[in-house]
Amino acid sequence: MGKKRLLCGLMVLTLLCWGTAAHALVPRDAEHPNNPDPGSCSVFPFVGVLTTPFPLTFVLILQNYTGSNQTFSVNAFIGGSVLRVRTITLQPDHFVGLGPSDIPILTGELADVYVCWPLGIPGAPLPPGALLFLSIGTTFTIEPAVTTFGF
Repeated sequence: MGKKRLLCGLMVLTLLCWGTAAHALVPRDAEHPNNPDPGSCSVFPFVGVLTTPFPLTFVLILQNYTGSNQTFSVNAFIGGSVLRVRTITLQPDHFVGLGPSDIPILTGELADVYVCWPLGIPGAPLPPGALLFLSIGTTFTIEPAVTTFGF
């Protein structure tokens, strides 16, 4: 029962930091002239690497099923204040799996992860694919994106 309470508490804290992290993704405007235009983003609010009180790690799968190269921006907000960004370009009909060392999210850190791509992908019936697998102890689970939004 203690592990479930801890996990729920961590998820609540992560969601509270979500609003702060989203501010860093606002599009370029007069107030934020140096920000890139993220287009659309999917949000995964609970990603991290823990060893205690239970082992936790993850794999983020990015998929490009369009007919042209697709660039993703993987933005990890550590503790709601530290931003780490990894840009990935995938060829048509390819996918890649990213682990903690690829983003990077270090042992003991929890993060909100935003996977962003440009708007208006020609020929794409749906947004590009992003899927997150969590390994908690000895089980795997899929963490769905809590929201997808565009700028």
